[in-house]
Amino acid sequence: MRTNDRPPHRPRLVRAILPIATFLGGAVFGSIATSEMSAETAPQVAPPGYIIGVTRAASSNPNALGAYAAAAGPLAAEAGLSYVARGPEVHVLEGEWPFEGTFMIERFNSLQAILDFWYSPGYQEAKKLREGLLDVDFLIAVEGVAP
Repeated sequence: MRTNDRPPHRPRLVRAILPIATFLGGAVFGSIATSEMSAETAPQVAPPGYIIGVTRAASSNPNALGAYAAAAGPLAAEAGLSYVARGPEVHVLEGEWPFEGTFMIERFNSLQAILDFWYSPGYQEAKKLREGLLDVDFLIAVEGVAP
């Protein structure tokens, strides 16, 4: 029987493994906690939104849409408008393209930004300025792929 208060002698293997296991456990749990905190604090970026359409000018006057552009332009810019593609020429790779107008792809901050812009009272008023000056074959809004 032991007479001193010292703990029983641990085998060398346990004494060698215990600090390593403690270090690895701390590293794993620390990594998990850090990655969870990063995911929670990282800003969520909405995927971009796009308007795709074909339009035709109903007037040969190049300045006819000036008032519309002046009224709608700043509203669209607030929603993040940038042009991705625009022009009269498309190359049909399959199927048929029955449209004669200008094809366009416009990028916005998000699909929600498009909808907020499009249905805003300001744009609804600006849209009236293009009546009779622009024929629209189609305009669609789609959500892009998240960055």
